[in-house]
Amino acid sequence: MRAPNPNKILLVRFSALGDVVQTLPVLSMLRDSFPNAKIGWAIDTELAPVIEGHPALDYLHRCSRREWSQALTRPRQWPAAIRDFRAFVNEVRAVGYDVAIDAQGLFKTALLPCQAGIPRRIGY
Repeated sequence: MRAPNPNKILLVRFSALGDVVQTLPVLSMLRDSFPNAKIGWAIDTELAPVIEGHPALDYLHRCSRREWSQALTRPRQWPAAIRDFRAFVNEVRAVGYDVAIDAQGLFKTALLPCQAGIPRRIGY
């Protein structure tokens, strides 16, 4: 039995400009395969302008990955980083994605769909 077509799909690829550019065909293929689905992308704030306004994209979720990484070594920044991460997760959760595709395949990118409660996760 096949799973029903997803209504909302999240593509997760946070960083590396070249990797983001190489992931763009996945976005186009998702749009071609699921023309009625809403598609979002979770990406580093610094790289968001690369995909902002893409016609296949419905949602753009920006994360402060660099700030979070820097906060790891600065305990005074932990509360702010935790609040920021929770807000990011809640933003993604509020959309109600059916499927997440982790195109980066790292623990940190796998954490988002899990924390956001996305039931079907493809990737890491």
